[in-house]
Amino acid sequence: MLDNVTGEPDFPLEGFGSMWALASDQEQPAILRIDPATTEIVASIPLPGRQCQGFTATDDALWACVNGGVVRIDPTTNEITGEVPFETGQVVGRLAYGDGSVWAIGVEDGIPNQLIRIDPAAMTARAIPLGHGAVSVAYGFNAVWTTVPQDGIVLRIDPDTEEVTEHATGLERPFTIVSGPDRLWATLYGPDELGTDEPTVVRIDPNDGSAITEIATGAGSLGKGGLWATDDAVWVRAPDLFLKRIDPATNEVVETITGPAGTGDVTVAFDSVWITAGNALTIYRMAP
Repeated sequence: MLDNVTGEPDFPLEGFGSMWALASDQEQPAILRIDPATTEIVASIPLPGRQCQGFTATDDALWACVNGGVVRIDPTTNEITGEVPFETGQVVGRLAYGDGSVWAIGVEDGIPNQLIRIDPAAMTARAIPLGHGAVSVAYGFNAVWTTVPQDGIVLRIDPDTEEVTEHATGLERPFTIVSGPDRLWATLYGPDELGTDEPTVVRIDPNDGSAITEIATGAGSLGKGGLWATDDAVWVRAPDLFLKRIDPATNEVVETITGPAGTGDVTVAFDSVWITAGNALTIYRMAP
């Protein structure tokens, strides 16, 4: 466990032999580098503001969202080496990487209705109109995926043609989306009360958007929290319930882990599950 982490840690991610997290303090946000052997912070990289999503890793760099674009971080020096500007806004979620591009949600006239395609080599960005207000982005199955809560839609964007299509519809306010080994997974906003039997997570076939499995975890995402999918587990981080494990073979919740309520995220790396609890200034590490 790593406690007393300044700046409410979020978006844990593996890359370049280290764990990374966003210290999302609005006054002095930073990317934290954590030694997975000692669970100690070995570097803190200040960011020039943080208005949009978290960050992601490409083959040779980290890319973090800032006020007015993204910055490139060199993992060999732990320093910012460049910036790509575009209009950002308050969007919750990670950046994504796939098909040689970094993907983010951009804003037009205050509405997050743009998918931003960033070329890491050219350090340029291009906007793809989505036609909807999106909140999170993921890459998988040779496509980019975004969620549209207000319209109950998951959009698919073809990286070759940049065509935007409605892949799954009729969802109850989908928020965080991730790509698993054979399916897409998304959280639903859900009801405010705990213990509900209403669906709070959905499993979506990447080939057939009508093939949807609904799963009740007992707590909605409330537009926060996190999600991570592996071959044998789907980990759900919700504000009102610390952590749930879904067995993808049965689509049932098989484990509940208690911890501090509040915002946070989850990932699996270095044979461990890493869970952030921003309000508790803590990053937890546990065996899967």
